[in-house]
Amino acid sequence: RLFSKYNSQYHKLFQTVPPEEILMKVYSCALLRDILLQGRLYISRNWLCFYANLFGKDIKVCIPVVSVRLVKKHKTAGLVPNGLAITMDTGQKYVFVSLLSRDSVYDVLRRICTHLQVNGKSLSLKQYLEEPSSLSMVTQHAEVVCSYSQQSIKQVGSLQTTDSTNSNGLRHS
Repeated sequence: RLFSKYNSQYHKLFQTVPPEEILMKVYSCALLRDILLQGRLYISRNWLCFYANLFGKDIKVCIPVVSVRLVKKHKTAGLVPNGLAITMDTGQKYVFVSLLSRDSVYDVLRRICTHLQVNGKSLSLKQYLEEPSSLSMVTQHAEVVCSYSQQSIKQVGSLQTTDSTNSNGLRHS
């Protein structure tokens, strides 16, 4: 019942996500920027989405799973093992910290980011680019991306604020 509430909230917040997409997991965490943005990470089969509200401004990140090129465990301040760094094929990097169960989130991401695995092992970005079979995986997953609407593709992977007066309030790293 509670999960149904989160699934409904997920689709209200992230309208680029197709309505048939079912929410798998929700985690409380913070997006590392100039400041920590405390919010929730929503994970479905094809999307990783983050939502935070900072001083009345909605901050949203939508990452299509097929655009993820690297998932790496991250230590906050180089000491606390509670974060994950996600790098997209564009080079854009998102670091999520304050995860109470980082390893379980990492395992979920490894399971859904199947294009990053060869023989059951996760690939680094360098290995991914050098792995000959990864090219066929990219073309297989490209068909999935093409099936999304043009509007979804334009909004995918971008950091959005719903307050148009401050659309550049947060900068991409």
